[in-house]
Amino acid sequence: LSGFISEALVFVGAFSSVTTRPIAIVSVLGIVFGAAYLLWSLQRVFLGKRKPDAAYDLEVGADGHEHIHFHDWKGKLDLDARELTMLVPLVIIVIALGIYPMPVMGMLTTSINKLVEVLAPVAMSAVK
Repeated sequence: LSGFISEALVFVGAFSSVTTRPIAIVSVLGIVFGAAYLLWSLQRVFLGKRKPDAAYDLEVGADGHEHIHFHDWKGKLDLDARELTMLVPLVIIVIALGIYPMPVMGMLTTSINKLVEVLAPVAMSAVK
């Protein structure tokens, strides 16, 4: 979520100019192919076939459902309390800024306006 808003703003700005429209089209295609490759990779990693030497057994119970039994990790958690304490605030901030990015955008407005002042004459001369 946090990267979507920034990409959307860049692409809207790029599509609004005739000179940058081809670059924006190539960029959008790159984003789409990158997302497709990421989803394909995640599918292979998480939904692929189980390796026979894995640290768990997959059994079908009397109820007909599959049950996983771990050998090496019984009673162990992937994340301890210290790691969760550091991870949870980061996740909350990333999701919050992905949904509502205005606090950060407000801080950037002054810098963006200065950048537009500097680049506007160059952009106008390129259009003519």
